[in-house]
Amino acid sequence: MFHSHTCLVYRGIFNLKEMVAELSLFNAFCELQRQNKTFMILFTSPDCGVCSQIKPGVVEMIEKEYPAIAVYLSDVSKSAELAGQLSIFVTPALLVFYEGREIIRQARFINLELLLRQLGRQFA
Repeated sequence: MFHSHTCLVYRGIFNLKEMVAELSLFNAFCELQRQNKTFMILFTSPDCGVCSQIKPGVVEMIEKEYPAIAVYLSDVSKSAELAGQLSIFVTPALLVFYEGREIIRQARFINLELLLRQLGRQFA
């Protein structure tokens, strides 16, 4: 799927059995869009306390409720080009893509209940 330099895969992140990938290059993002996959990108930064609190909840919720949605993590300190291209100016931020287009965007205040409702409307 991706070359090793474009996507790092972590096993057991947050004690989950599923794999969560780190997306850092804009080319890898473009390839995901071309494949018309349903995926989410969660943007975080190392100095963001809220990010470290929300990340496990988002990942667990998606893997439990919508396992077909691939979850990618992106550290904006390592992926400035990707964040800039997607107009991410604050963390945490999450974007959900379906059939190559952005369908959901939340930034700064991630509301898991709202996210679940939005996903439910899109994939009901």
